[in-house]
Amino acid sequence: MIQPDTSADGGGRTPAEPDFSRLLERLPGFAYQRRNDTNWSADYLSGQFQELTGLPADDLLNKGHAAYSNLIHPDDREKTIQAMRRALAQGGDYSLEYRVNLPDRGERWFAEYGYGVFDDQGQLQRLAGFVSDITQRKQSDRELERSEYRFRQLLEASRDAISVIDLDGRLLDANRAAPQMFGCPDRDSFLKLHPAEFSPDDQPDGRPSRAAAAAAITESYRQGSLEFPWQHKRLDSGETFETIVGMHRIDLDGKPALLVRVSDVSEQLRYEQRLRQLAFEDPLTGLPNRQAALEWLDQQLQRGKGDSLLVLSIDIDNFQWLNNTFGREQCDRLLVTLASALRAQAGSAGLAARLQSDEFLLIIQLRPSATGGNPAQEQEHQIGQVKASLQASLATTPGLPTVLSFCIGSTLHSGDPLARQHLSDAEDLLQQANTALSEARRAGGNKQAIYEPGMDVVIERRLALESRLSQAIAGREFTIHYQPIVARDGRVVAAEGLMRWPQPDGAWVSPGTFIPLAEKSGRIRALGQWLIDSACAQLAEWRGKGLALSHLSINISPTQLGNNADSLRQQLLRAIERHRLPAAMLQLEITESAVLENMTLARQELESLAAAGFRLALDDFGTGYSSLLTLQRLPFDALKIDKSFVQKAEQDGKSRGLVEACVSIAQKLNLDCVAEGVETELQCLLLRQMGCAFYQGYLFDRPLPAAELESHLRSQP
Repeated sequence: MIQPDTSADGGGRTPAEPDFSRLLERLPGFAYQRRNDTNWSADYLSGQFQELTGLPADDLLNKGHAAYSNLIHPDDREKTIQAMRRALAQGGDYSLEYRVNLPDRGERWFAEYGYGVFDDQGQLQRLAGFVSDITQRKQSDRELERSEYRFRQLLEASRDAISVIDLDGRLLDANRAAPQMFGCPDRDSFLKLHPAEFSPDDQPDGRPSRAAAAAAITESYRQGSLEFPWQHKRLDSGETFETIVGMHRIDLDGKPALLVRVSDVSEQLRYEQRLRQLAFEDPLTGLPNRQAALEWLDQQLQRGKGDSLLVLSIDIDNFQWLNNTFGREQCDRLLVTLASALRAQAGSAGLAARLQSDEFLLIIQLRPSATGGNPAQEQEHQIGQVKASLQASLATTPGLPTVLSFCIGSTLHSGDPLARQHLSDAEDLLQQANTALSEARRAGGNKQAIYEPGMDVVIERRLALESRLSQAIAGREFTIHYQPIVARDGRVVAAEGLMRWPQPDGAWVSPGTFIPLAEKSGRIRALGQWLIDSACAQLAEWRGKGLALSHLSINISPTQLGNNADSLRQQLLRAIERHRLPAAMLQLEITESAVLENMTLARQELESLAAAGFRLALDDFGTGYSSLLTLQRLPFDALKIDKSFVQKAEQDGKSRGLVEACVSIAQKLNLDCVAEGVETELQCLLLRQMGCAFYQGYLFDRPLPAAELESHLRSQP
């Protein structure tokens, strides 16, 4: 209770009142009221109260309670007056909420709080109260009631298990899907359980589920939000299944809680595992393919344990003649037999892979002591062992040629860190083995060659090309060709802009050569800026002529992503502003490998670009290993199936299955699906039957200069 000094002064106020009034002036909307059981009225109003109501003090001071009561909404007036009278009669604190009709401000909601002021004898002298405007809060409460209803409807419509837990993990609420997912008969019995009962004792990584769950709850509350994989268990069958759990901090009736969303991803993971198998494994021999071999080799180089790596590129002599003579079925058995022998030669520390047709890769890990004497002699020794092993495998397999000859190219990478500095990546080491293989082929059948630096004409040309690249960028020597993207009805609806580098002699430098070179030399940002500006300028020109495509695609390098002074997003925004283009007319293609290099950074960049309105496409889909869960969470608009799978789909059932899987993924995730490298009518027919919506390839047109594509657009209906 507020009890000011009540020793009277000559003016009928207590000496404490002026100080008390100044205190009240600092608080919002105070009214200082005199006790009067029959006609209470206000004898003091703060300046903020006058601002709150928009009424001058003279309209309310010492005018009786009706002066203020008449402002109160008729539906709230009587209960407010009665509450005030009870407070005056009983001397207690009071709290009210009511509506008022203010002359200049319409209907508002006020909250009023008051306290009794007593003299030394404990007699109530007056009430001190203050008023605050709670109109916005009341409106928010009403909106909250409506939103809570909608929110509950959404929860019940979700197939994910959604629940609310307290910080001890106890269940407070759940939607209908939750008990169904965990094999519980109904929601009431579900809420009586502890979430620990829905998990096995330990998670796959060995952590006890209870301890790991408690840690996740603590971290979710600390961060505000957390998402993580989790293994759950059904109560009815005991079956475990994989999920993704998202926890988000919320306030529930003034107490901290967590909103938990559990998504069953077990089917997706099985699908993903199958897709990875198709993408990284040779379907005939079961060996890793070229992409998988490069990834494995790169990991070995990065580890740098000190062991030497002997890389052998192996080719069967006269394989086409063998195929024609013995037939495809017998030659397939031959390849499977050789693959098994190479796998045994690689051992647990090495790798055998099938690169293409009759070409294999064998990587053998050697201890440092093995090459301490004569590296070339050691390579000759290992090649002899490999040939003997291959011949022995033929002798034990009926129906196959008993003798074959092979060309083998080899290179040796020692564990010395200095040797690593001369390699930019695993691709270079593989190129060295391929260069040696080419030398062996030139020497005739049944030959072997060891890589020497003088052989590597490709690398020498690359170094020469690098010295010219900067001048070419500065001199704008590049041009863009546009490959049409067609819909199912054959109309050109979009195009992909592809950089070309013409040479003075009329030749062209392949993008597969100068793009990686620009990336490794740090010149890709300047080259990318040129591509963005030039593509937008051409798109704006076509748009001005009424030939607007739905969008134009350009490729984005992984090195263009990242936090830097002039970000990719800034470059793009400047370009579309300069050429007055909507962002949605530009589609940015990024490969799976670029996304996987730095998932966190890629997600931030892609979300930023999507928020700015740019379309995003995942390029070369199927050649890398992008998690389907990750793909689901990234803001892609389109998925482009790699041409290597499209072109094999006619003859190879597993490649056809992979393409069909990619189309299905795109449909389930509501993405546009574009098949690249379509070259035959049969490929197109298969893609149509699978439900693919868009096509790109030589069957429709090669990449065209701008003028030719413009002519094509003018001629179509």
